[in-house]
Amino acid sequence: MVCRRLCHSVKKHIDFQPIRREQALADYMSDVALYEKGSVALPDATRSTIALCTSPDGQWLASTHGDHTVKILNASTLKVVSSLDGHPRTPWIVEFHPTNNRIVASGCLGGQVRVWDTMTGRTEFMIRVRAAAITIAARRNS
Repeated sequence: MVCRRLCHSVKKHIDFQPIRREQALADYMSDVALYEKGSVALPDATRSTIALCTSPDGQWLASTHGDHTVKILNASTLKVVSSLDGHPRTPWIVEFHPTNNRIVASGCLGGQVRVWDTMTGRTEFMIRVRAAAITIAARRNS
């Protein structure tokens, strides 16, 4: 019952839109340009990298890791500027807010979705789900 109410509430605020071919191509080209820049030196304690995304303006990167952290990096310098801690298990997905680079959402194998303020490192919102949170979608309102 709680899940049904929650899902109904979430559906009111989330529209699932198919990704346009042009947007998918632009995202791919952005990822290729990033890859050509070189490698990133992560802290020694960092374990495997699972997911990576770029901010809408291309200034920031967010990555998830096997040490249960989300790292925020400056895309120009490829330096880690923040490490977000709090997931009980490995975060499997990360996504920037479509219009606010300061906000990032991540979902973990432990069934948590967290919305973070990347400047303070604080969790602004958290929801628990019954299964692993392995996908997140964010879009700009029309």
